[in-house]
Amino acid sequence: MTNACPTNGSGHCGGLKTTCVSERGLRLLRERSRDALLRAASRRWDERLLEQLTIRDKQARLAPLALNPGQRMVLDAMQGQRDAGAPVRIVLLKARQFGGSTLAQACLFADAAHRPLRESWIVAHTLDSARALFGMAQRFYRHYPPASRVKPLRCNSSELVLPNHSRIAASTAETAPAGRGFTMYNLHASEIAWWRRASEAMLSLLQAVPDHPDTCVIVESTANGMGGYFHDLWRAARAGQNGFAPVFVGWNTVAEYSAPFANPDMRRRFRDSLSPEENALYSDLGMTLEQLQWRRTCIRDKCGGSIDAFRQEYPLHDQEAFLTSGRPVFQVGILDSMYLHCDAPIMRAEIDMESWLARREQAHAACGPNALELARHLCAVRSGRLKIWRHPEPGARYVLGVDVAEGIEVSPGGRERDNSCVQVLHCGRMEQVACWTGKIDPDVLADVVLFLSEYYNRAFCGVEANNHGLTTLTLLKNLYRREVFDERSRRRTQKLGWLTTAASRPLMIDTLGRVLRERALHLHDQETVSECMTFVFDRNGRMDAQEGCFDDRVMALSIAVQMYMQGPSSAPAAPPGNPMEERLDFLKSMRGAGQGASRNGWNVI
Repeated sequence: MTNACPTNGSGHCGGLKTTCVSERGLRLLRERSRDALLRAASRRWDERLLEQLTIRDKQARLAPLALNPGQRMVLDAMQGQRDAGAPVRIVLLKARQFGGSTLAQACLFADAAHRPLRESWIVAHTLDSARALFGMAQRFYRHYPPASRVKPLRCNSSELVLPNHSRIAASTAETAPAGRGFTMYNLHASEIAWWRRASEAMLSLLQAVPDHPDTCVIVESTANGMGGYFHDLWRAARAGQNGFAPVFVGWNTVAEYSAPFANPDMRRRFRDSLSPEENALYSDLGMTLEQLQWRRTCIRDKCGGSIDAFRQEYPLHDQEAFLTSGRPVFQVGILDSMYLHCDAPIMRAEIDMESWLARREQAHAACGPNALELARHLCAVRSGRLKIWRHPEPGARYVLGVDVAEGIEVSPGGRERDNSCVQVLHCGRMEQVACWTGKIDPDVLADVVLFLSEYYNRAFCGVEANNHGLTTLTLLKNLYRREVFDERSRRRTQKLGWLTTAASRPLMIDTLGRVLRERALHLHDQETVSECMTFVFDRNGRMDAQEGCFDDRVMALSIAVQMYMQGPSSAPAAPPGNPMEERLDFLKSMRGAGQGASRNGWNVI
């Protein structure tokens, strides 16, 4: 049957420049428009599209997917990268059972269901986990709205091929296909911290994913200690050293991790029984008593009474998740608190050495080093190696601790080398005000140290004299000098720099441990606190960085503390009523102890 044109009933349009469309044509246009909208929505993982999917909830019931706050955090990061025109690369560190894997599966399925010829892979640490994740994709398809669902081309225990020839496949990390010979557009790597040979497996898999904005890689896991592929990937993402966006979801963001009280009296009694740690979580972080009751019960019933096991399975922040495998040198509880209270630097910068060196002689001839003049040579850079929390104060005294890289590998067989580091402390408040960290030649490092020393009011410098440090030392002034006894001449002589030996190393680390324990040292840098957390006693009792981790900031900081104690007298005491007074009294007593030790060969001449 042919529909007549509504204008004149003759089958023609009466001269109007329009096209008559049959009812079937209109239906096709609507379907094409709808398909185009769905493709656009699936490309951005529109939340309304995802919520059409069906999941099995914690009560073993079928229910529509409703995104929780943690899932929205991950989705926001994914959409942000896609909107920026970048390949979507997410590394997700998570608490258990918050729904991160469910979201990843929902996004993979939405992409495959509405976009043809898409290849998506699920790779897990065990066969059971791979099958469980793949089961989500099968459930999504079985319960998808009937208007969008037809029989799949192929469906078995590890492969689902949709009518549009998109494919979702699952495997374990050990049986995953090599990246040569095929292309995938979406990859979900689940619980990667528990993979064996994760580096090799991911190297192969990532070669199969094009560097195209229309691709997606989600790497998610709970933590499995320090070191390893996942920890390194997370740490690099946090430092902005790769293309992955780091997303952390702590247990306190999961609504179901809360246990209600039977009555107000039980709630009041629980409030009175809070431990100091629980009280800090309640007062400082604003956790509810219901959350703390769930936490206490979980530690008792699910974690064998181990607070460390709870922190790994249900972390509150990323550093808490990565437990050290060795015995920590410094008190982790105190470092935990410091980490939470660290703040972002007011400036990240690189030093324009060329312009500074060119004008240095002229500036000195005129009026000596001037902070305002020197500040002009600081170039703000988002990932700059120099982090500044406080600019220099007129008349204040500062000290520098410098650890010079020896070029050794961070872990056996690894390619990543250690860094050089400069820590700057304000003597009056014993506060970290700046930190420079990076890979640099020892002679060029001397210029960095000299600049920071002049910028911070000609700060007193302690440069490690071991190995490559000698190169740096020869180019500097205003340095710590140690007194040594020459057996041949039977005379005491002075030598430049701080020498870290079997005798001095324990002293400097123990002193740093004491000022941290007494909370006398104010740290701003999360990476410095992180290195303190991974500084452990190894099997032989030696204090060193956890395998795969750094200790450059720790060693530079411990040298800076020694410079405070053994260098020139510090800044004047804080004014009356200043809350720093008690801490400064403690530091003065520490300086006295350091000066006493100087008579045994540690003094400045």
